[in-house]
Amino acid sequence: MTAFVMAVLMAVLMAVFGPGSLDLVAVADGGAPVLRVRVQHDQLDLPKSGKGQPPAITPAFANVGRAAAPGTIVMSIVVNDVNKGVTLPASFSNCFYGRERTSAYCEFPGGLEPGSAYETNAPFRAHNKNCCQVHGTYDYDVWPIGSPPDGPPEDYRHTFDRGRGPELGLQPVDARTIKGNHGVMNFETRDFKIPTDWAIKGVTLRGAVRTYAEAAIDTPTVSYGSGGPEEVRVELPEGTSIAIPGPDDPYPSEIQFRVPRPVSCRPRHSAPRPSPSQRS
Repeated sequence: MTAFVMAVLMAVLMAVFGPGSLDLVAVADGGAPVLRVRVQHDQLDLPKSGKGQPPAITPAFANVGRAAAPGTIVMSIVVNDVNKGVTLPASFSNCFYGRERTSAYCEFPGGLEPGSAYETNAPFRAHNKNCCQVHGTYDYDVWPIGSPPDGPPEDYRHTFDRGRGPELGLQPVDARTIKGNHGVMNFETRDFKIPTDWAIKGVTLRGAVRTYAEAAIDTPTVSYGSGGPEEVRVELPEGTSIAIPGPDDPYPSEIQFRVPRPVSCRPRHSAPRPSPSQRS
């Protein structure tokens, strides 16, 4: 508190209570809660068996700050895998699961006192729908409800599905073992390699006569770490043609296509949609 602010405060108090003896007691604010998570060990030598299941992960967190984290503690957990077949089973009734079942938010009421640390009383174990390898990551974070680390979280109570089964509980652990800022576990099947898939997948165009329709053309899946196909031929449906980009097309061409006359097209990214005259 600065001398100026103290002087103003004294003047206000004198005006309220009048002259005389007045004792002021300084009270520390106690700091703030600081949440940490367990540093997880990567699992990069999983056996090739069955569907190639991801490992289990048991999240843990602690309050290493000087003040309690009041209310409810929220934990988010996400699983990602290059095969796109790995999901989280909706096993716990105090967790809310996204529609793709790759993310969940779990709630633990009661707050978190300074120096306290807990781990979940049951692990998360993602399931693999595909065969027979995995190559992915678990990520998790915790925060007091209403104070997410990276801005407001998704409105999971309204947009996610509540899990089934028992509640996910907590059990105490040694706070000295909890030192991480972000919970991460990488996992991988031994000698991992994505099997090559040269299957041809058709695309359906929808639109009206004299209008433009956009379609994403998938390329074959190749082994992890190797290059893709050098050439992909696309046969257009009868009565359609490729729209040639205009001279003011703001998106540079990245791939050349051979059509009745030269025309360049490009992969679609998360960029603004061009006007009809600029589409390809």
